Amino acid sequence: MQAQLTVEQLSLEPLPTDDSPWEPELYDRWKGLPEDFVRQWSHFRAPVPSTSTKILRRLGWAFGGHGIRILWAFRRALQFLRCG
Repeated sequence: MQAQLTVEQLSLEPLPTDDSPWEPELYDRWKGLPEDFVRQWSHFRAPVPSTSTKILRRLGWAFGGHGIRILWAFRRALQFLRCG
C-alpha cells in the first residue's frame, strides 16, 4: 500500500494519540487515502455515531472515570422501572 501512496499522502500528519476517547466524528482516519483503497476497504469503516451515542459519550467522559459508573447506574434504574 505504501508504494501506491503519493508524497503528499505520506506526509500527512498522524492523528493525535493522547488518552482521549476516540471520536470518529472529529478525526477522519480515511482522509487523504486513495479512492480505490477507500472503496475496497470501506466495509471496515466505523459508522458515524448516532446523536444519542454522542450524548452518552460526552456524559460518560464529563465526570472523569465516574461518568461511566453514573450512566451504568442510571441505566440499571431505568431497566428496573420498566420491569416493575
